[in-house]
Amino acid sequence: MKIRSTNEIKSLDDDLNLFEETDWDFLSVVDTKDTNFEYFNDIRDSDFDKRNRFRIKDYVVQIVGICAVLAICSVIAIKVSGIFDQDEYKQVAGIASVNQGAITNYEQGDDVSNEDFIAISGVASDYFKILKSESDYNGLYALCATTSSFADTYYSVTNKVQTVYDDNDCYARMLREFAGFCSLNKVTKVVAKDDAYYCYLSVNMPTSNDVYEYAYLYQYNFTKKFSNSVPTEAGIVQYLLDTTNENPISCSSTEICVKMVKKDGSFKLVDDSFATATCSDAYTSLVNQISKMLGANLTTSH
Repeated sequence: MKIRSTNEIKSLDDDLNLFEETDWDFLSVVDTKDTNFEYFNDIRDSDFDKRNRFRIKDYVVQIVGICAVLAICSVIAIKVSGIFDQDEYKQVAGIASVNQGAITNYEQGDDVSNEDFIAISGVASDYFKILKSESDYNGLYALCATTSSFADTYYSVTNKVQTVYDDNDCYARMLREFAGFCSLNKVTKVVAKDDAYYCYLSVNMPTSNDVYEYAYLYQYNFTKKFSNSVPTEAGIVQYLLDTTNENPISCSSTEICVKMVKKDGSFKLVDDSFATATCSDAYTSLVNQISKMLGANLTTSH
């Protein structure tokens, strides 16, 4: 067999010059890939695409499965822990003394004069200042037409106290504590009708939602506090007072209607039982709620 020299091999390449490069438009191949791909053996490996597609699908199925398992575990954990116990929520939501949100249906009547509006605003302001003082409630009697429900309730309970942190002492302390959270924002409207004055007040008072959120916000603190002891009403109240002193209950702004009359030239509240009911219901529901969190079967006597 004859071995060709380098020059001979080179001449063979020259003989294979089938066309001039200048006569060939390489770009047209790119533009017409659908018709020229066979020339460059440029057919896509569809089998490769199929394998990748199935592999991605498998990954998606696995991820969806894992997410479903985590979701089911989360639901079971929440259900067992009782974090969102609807029965407990309804129990606390029973505090209906102060309805959260603005009053939409006002009493039909006449607008009062600026002078009367200022005087009524002063009475309302003085009432909430005394209520918030957490000390002497005798001043409430002078602001009410007959008697003060809140002052009567508070002094009646304190007169029954026999020992520190007995049932009556706990109740009196918590009445005073919740009253301290009450405040007046402004008098929004006053309507005069049949010798009575319907005063619409924007106030901050502990509503059902406020008490519910506070109980669960500090659930861990109470659980830790009583982990090694038997919960009692006195113990719960003591720790609750310590907690609220450091972290006051955040009260929502709401609107209430207070009826006043003019007596001896001064405006007086006809009834202030709204304050008594709000503070009393908040205390009862909060203590019972915390007791239930701790697994104790305690109910207040008030």
